[in-house]
Amino acid sequence: MVALFLKFYNGSAFIKPGIITSSDAAGSYAFTSSTLVSGMYQVCYDDGGQEVTSSDVNTVGVLVGESFSYTAGTAIEKNFDLKWEFRPTVAPNATFTTGGTFSWSNNANFPGAEYQLAVADAGKSVRFSSAWSSSTSRSWNGRMGTETDTPAGASMSGQAYYQVKFRKAGTVYGSQGQGFYGQTKWVPITIN
Repeated sequence: MVALFLKFYNGSAFIKPGIITSSDAAGSYAFTSSTLVSGMYQVCYDDGGQEVTSSDVNTVGVLVGESFSYTAGTAIEKNFDLKWEFRPTVAPNATFTTGGTFSWSNNANFPGAEYQLAVADAGKSVRFSSAWSSSTSRSWNGRMGTETDTPAGASMSGQAYYQVKFRKAGTVYGSQGQGFYGQTKWVPITIN
């Protein structure tokens, strides 16, 4: 069972109005609040920053679905599948040697997605993020930089984390109502 919430478009932004539900053991869920008004919504999930301990388990950490229109008093069905068989080549607690490559499986629930690799320090502050691409593989030289595949900043080493972000192609990650987006849980690694 997981907790899901709704974001509501208030005319200028999608906000979290406190409408929360939980899925059942089969993964089904329903929002049955009499406070739902007509408008635009997004179904969302956020694990609060959990870490992955095994690469063979579901690794979605954040997921925001496509926005949809709802009319008060009507029933609507939206699929919202959190499962992502991530299968990374850099497993949790592995040592990553700079100049190596991170690879992962695409998220089958979101065909055509773009991906970004983000590497963070031991405090989970992102120090490197790749350019966005449909590719599920990124080489990394161990240096800091943002939105680039060839960072030129200072080198990183020691305890770190990484995650893979995804978004609807051609949109901005986290942007209000532009499309789906999400990311894996944090994956702990050591950078050598």
